[in-house]
Amino acid sequence: MNSSSVGVLCQTGYQLQQAGQLSEALSRYQEALSIEPACVEALNGIGQVYQVQGMLPEAIAVCQQALKLQPDFAEAYKTLGNVLQLQGKLEAALRSYQKAVEFKADFAEAHANLGTVFYKLGRLDEAIGCYRKAIALKPSLAGVYWNLGQILHNQGNVSEANVYLQKAVQMQPELAGPDFVFKRGNALAAAGEFQEAIRYFKSAVKLNPNWPEALANLGFAILCQGQRQDEFTRSNFLEAFNSLLKAIELNPSLMFPHQTLYCLLTVDVQESAEFDFLRNLAQQYVDRCGDVGKVIAQTALMLRNLNSGSTEVAKETMVRLEANFVESGQNLTGEEMAILYGGLLFGALSLRDDLLENTRLFKSVGSFYGRLMEEKITAKKTADGVSLLGSDEVWLMSGEATEELDRPKQKLKVGFLSKHFCRHSVGWCCLDVLQEFSKLAEVYLYVSGGLKADDQTDKFKQLAYQYYESDKNIFVAAGEVDADILQKILRDELDVLVDLDSLTVRGHAEIMYRKPAPVCVSWLGFEPPFMSNENYFLCDGYTHPVGVEEHYTEQLVRMPAVWVAVSGFKSTRLNGEAIRKSLRVGVDQMVYLSVTPARKLNREMIEAQIKILKEVPESILVQKGVGDSEVIRGLYKEVCEAEGVGFHRLKFADMAKTEEEHRDIYKCADVVLDSFPYNGGSHTLEALWFNVPVVTRKGEGGMSRMGYSLLKNLGVESGIACSWDEYVEWGVKFGKDANLRNSVREQLRKSKQADCLAPVWNPQKFAVDLLAIFEDLLKKVNQ
Repeated sequence: MNSSSVGVLCQTGYQLQQAGQLSEALSRYQEALSIEPACVEALNGIGQVYQVQGMLPEAIAVCQQALKLQPDFAEAYKTLGNVLQLQGKLEAALRSYQKAVEFKADFAEAHANLGTVFYKLGRLDEAIGCYRKAIALKPSLAGVYWNLGQILHNQGNVSEANVYLQKAVQMQPELAGPDFVFKRGNALAAAGEFQEAIRYFKSAVKLNPNWPEALANLGFAILCQGQRQDEFTRSNFLEAFNSLLKAIELNPSLMFPHQTLYCLLTVDVQESAEFDFLRNLAQQYVDRCGDVGKVIAQTALMLRNLNSGSTEVAKETMVRLEANFVESGQNLTGEEMAILYGGLLFGALSLRDDLLENTRLFKSVGSFYGRLMEEKITAKKTADGVSLLGSDEVWLMSGEATEELDRPKQKLKVGFLSKHFCRHSVGWCCLDVLQEFSKLAEVYLYVSGGLKADDQTDKFKQLAYQYYESDKNIFVAAGEVDADILQKILRDELDVLVDLDSLTVRGHAEIMYRKPAPVCVSWLGFEPPFMSNENYFLCDGYTHPVGVEEHYTEQLVRMPAVWVAVSGFKSTRLNGEAIRKSLRVGVDQMVYLSVTPARKLNREMIEAQIKILKEVPESILVQKGVGDSEVIRGLYKEVCEAEGVGFHRLKFADMAKTEEEHRDIYKCADVVLDSFPYNGGSHTLEALWFNVPVVTRKGEGGMSRMGYSLLKNLGVESGIACSWDEYVEWGVKFGKDANLRNSVREQLRKSKQADCLAPVWNPQKFAVDLLAIFEDLLKKVNQ
């Protein structure tokens, strides 16, 4: 029993010793000795601790005590040799190591240390023999490879020496010294080999824990690796966060770690608990970033609160950022401005429906950002991509040249730029149109920002005349243009370039600002970028009615009917009754559905929804959307208590694994309640495809008029509200009038019939109209 306890204590002591917790290790060894005074393992462990602590005479004493108890104890001879070598007593150390290997012939570490003493004594052949013996016994001894390589190199055996040196550095990079390790990490990251780059940057930080550039590049590599794998463990996430924040604290003026930390904190997450986790980290960033990065930190915090569902807090931060920009925006760096530009515009359109106030801000921000970009381009200060700190290698990613194919001269060359050629709302909204459009023109697809490819991606690849995605294209710093994509666009000599993501994807603004095609158009992803009056924004007469042109920078180009068209959506085979049963909802109960992510929720909308429930007895609301479930439930609970509506009438549906599974939720819904001021896009389209009546509020800006446009283009007037009061009225009407619901459902069914196909369901007609618009714009440019 004592023997077992002593063994555990010695093993624990060794683990603590390896972890650098010397005092704790010493305590475990001494405790083992108190149980078994003749324990040579504990005595040897104490000797090793004393050695590290610089207590060399004491270390020698305990080693000798161990050897007196067990004269053939090889480990004690090795420890004694180490201490003697530190004292400069090489001959004595030599004899001690020789004793160690005499009693334990396969003792690799003792052979290695014996080789080192031979080397110091100038007995190189004997040193080489010992080193070869050591690595034959234990191939993981990186230091031995390094020492052997050094000796061979000095003897002129360069070829063999390099083999050993490379092996050593591969196993333990810091052996080569800080500069080599750092530059090697940069080279690996630039090649997209992020896992290996992380190892080298960690070695650089190990060699110099206060090296801000190494800390920043380590955080960058962890971010890129996580994005490539589409997975962040909390430990990896925290490692990247702490590394970047420490780099900022060591050198606040470095913009690269600020940019990278912003991107880290604004990654997409699905699990509810992760929203609170990231929100807390964003607050830490604000608290610790200093004055230099305050704008970047506050923008990250605003977006984290917005995506969590804490929209009131997000709005307060947005208002502060807006005021700060008005006061001192001219003092911001290009990197700060790039982040503020995207974050502030996205936040404002999600939180405020005020066309005059929003567009005044957007024009000002866009104009100032445009001037910074103009200066950068003119002065050729841009590296056209990310350059790792301390690296001479620019983050340029050149794809293999694609052989030019013969093409009919009459077809337009139209490029589409996006990071969402996949299962994403942008992907769902453009795929059917692009499939039809590819029959009319040459379609070039350019993937930016690191695509998470899936089965939808294959469909995009099939329709494309050329499809381009850099295999290294994982991450581009906030506001930096992806040089590889830009170069490819320029080489392809397009007639028209269409940005599908607008300001929601970093770097697109500069690509479009540079005008790499005669006609540059923004469509789908968001409102226009407010950057260039030479470019265009594709919309329709309902989202952007005649008369609003003065509020925009880009020239508005209106489709003849609607801003988007799809041929439909697939779902699984589950029926409405099965879905209701899973939610514990009665077959005849009135079900309202809100398919709203947290970033589109707000208190006014929740109040309107609960007021509808209050007026429609026995009705329930099913809420489904990505966000912080605690925040979302808390908001609904507060409003239910204020309105006197039982919280049990709320059902919170889990997120589905696929869009097809998600769409089953529409089969149990009687009415969908749209979001405002940021209307649903693909979600509203899905609801209408499954013939579910929609209540939508029409606002002033384009994002708050998407639902209105869809209903008008389907010939449906019921459900369009101009205020929250009207929104509630329509919700109550639908809830109490089954005939009204059935009438709208019938309208929606008829809208899909071939003889009266609505423009919303007619991507073929949309593609024809789109081509005509592009041809007209090209003629206008060439006049």
